[in-house]
Amino acid sequence: MVLLLFPFSLITYFLGKNSVNPNVVNPNDQNSITENSSNNLNSSSFTTESNQNLSDNQNISNSLTPNKSEINEPKFIEIEVNTMIYKDKELSQVLIESTQTKVKAQIIEEGDNWLKIMRTVYAHKSTSTTQNCTDKEIILTQNIRIEPDKNAQLFGTLKQPSQFKNLDSNSQLEWCKFQFEVYIKK
Repeated sequence: MVLLLFPFSLITYFLGKNSVNPNVVNPNDQNSITENSSNNLNSSSFTTESNQNLSDNQNISNSLTPNKSEINEPKFIEIEVNTMIYKDKELSQVLIESTQTKVKAQIIEEGDNWLKIMRTVYAHKSTSTTQNCTDKEIILTQNIRIEPDKNAQLFGTLKQPSQFKNLDSNSQLEWCKFQFEVYIKK
């Protein structure tokens, strides 16, 4: 067995001695030291370039990914009882003179003295002049509720008949579901 390993160790010895390894420095060979120093400089500059490329790539990926502070999450507001609801941002056309229950609504736009809010609400078909809730737009004449139930709290009573976009044409037979986008004072 020793005889079998002996030829391999001789081959390894001779190949290793004659092969050039740029990282091995022979202290007696001045050319080897110079070559190795320049190799080290090149590899050092390569590392710096690689780090710069990584930095550039991080900057690119950072510019493509918004910061957490830039992501707009929905804002909500609690609409208090007795809040006046308007049709317009000038706050001149009153839609509901006084809300009758406290509800949460999403803020979708903000002005100097007003907020545009959005809330899903319901109206019984008996309060609609369209008499069915399969139309894309409905005209309501009276009560708006938070839930599709006659016993549910009343959100408010319309001051005059108003037109709204219907959200669900397959809603329960007696109820119209619609998106309420209106204005309130700040």
